[in-house]
Amino acid sequence: MIKALERVTPESVGLRSGDILDYIDKLEALSTEVHGVMIARHGKVVAEGWWSPYAPYLHHANQSLTKTYTTTAIGILIDEGKLHLDDNVAELLKDHFPSDALPYASRLTLRDLLTMHAGVEEITFASSPTWIEDFFRAIKVEPGSKWLYSGMCTAMLGAVIRAVSGERIKQFLAPRVFDKIGIDPENIKWIEHSDGLEYCGGGIFSTTEDNLRLGLLYLGMGEFDGKRVVSEEWVREATKKQVTNPTHDGEEDTYDEN
Repeated sequence: MIKALERVTPESVGLRSGDILDYIDKLEALSTEVHGVMIARHGKVVAEGWWSPYAPYLHHANQSLTKTYTTTAIGILIDEGKLHLDDNVAELLKDHFPSDALPYASRLTLRDLLTMHAGVEEITFASSPTWIEDFFRAIKVEPGSKWLYSGMCTAMLGAVIRAVSGERIKQFLAPRVFDKIGIDPENIKWIEHSDGLEYCGGGIFSTTEDNLRLGLLYLGMGEFDGKRVVSEEWVREATKKQVTNPTHDGEEDTYDEN
């Protein structure tokens, strides 16, 4: 049985109700349309609300928040010693590595995918059953040398998860994360590629509370309700500054060494 999150007044955890209302007013004044919000402190919900026709029980397309679900699975595989940040992706996915890929593709690492430094120069899409092979073919420069934000980098992580664990990501996450933090795996929906693998760059549908629970896991440095789910080392690695993104003025993007 899923344990309900405790609901308390803002003042009981050191917040002011008026400040939360001011924050909601500012959200509504933005050009971005607000669908729902949940606010928690110390693991306790202090405010929640949805804008019609949205509601707390409805699944919502998470888009790139999917990447946090995906990379949590990667962190667990690293914790288990089954993956390392400098692992070679061509070797991990050798059954999908095309013979006509440029030599750069053979040097792609897990870290390159996680930091959007895959060496692709344009965004690609999973429009065919050979999307993994197509991604390798799209690597045109040295991995690690060029930053480009692309959901397909994280989609490739989904392929790695399947190759290493033998499971699709929803299967993998169910006992290791969802059951532990109070997300019903049967309530999670996921868009699939044409080959049946879930789209790990932006395909998950979940509720606002599901996403709050994932956020609380990271605020708890990998612990939820007193139970360790993912290592503190992974949380620190995943949430630190990794790169300086390129600017319109042409500033070079670099790895953060701190």
